[in-house]
Amino acid sequence: MDTSQLFQCLKKNALKISIHDLMKAKAYIEYNNRNLPEKYQKEYTQKLFGYIFNTLVEIKNKNSVDSVEHIDENIFRDLVEKINRLNENYSSEQKIFNRIIKIVSLYLVFIAKKPIHPESMIFPGGFKITKESGVYYCPVKDKQSGIEFALCDFCVCRDKEELETY
Repeated sequence: MDTSQLFQCLKKNALKISIHDLMKAKAYIEYNNRNLPEKYQKEYTQKLFGYIFNTLVEIKNKNSVDSVEHIDENIFRDLVEKINRLNENYSSEQKIFNRIIKIVSLYLVFIAKKPIHPESMIFPGGFKITKESGVYYCPVKDKQSGIEFALCDFCVCRDKEELETY
């Protein structure tokens, strides 16, 4: 599979996402963030949902990829399997959210080559994803690596500590 083929599939599925689906996804994000420290709950929800929404709009409005590239089938399969495991035994709201995340994550990882989380989102501790010389750095990348449901292993970001060692 190449990026053009993937994009056409993602666009087709993005066009099926309704406003009702988006409302359920936002409600799921809000519910899921209820245990975050209060000062992060609202901002995290707004930034994450805004990023997801804007990425879906980008997919819907775009006609083709900027450059056609081969996609590593093993990485693609691993990411899809990980996202699919998120749907096991969960509510319909989470399944809708995960369907949207599947579209957005595959687009961000393989086509847009952007971080899975928005650059402007503040992580606990006040840290953000940064971009230096065209490379994204995440303050929590290595801390999330290996966590069963985290998608960080597939994200284009490098760990922020790499930047600090240069």
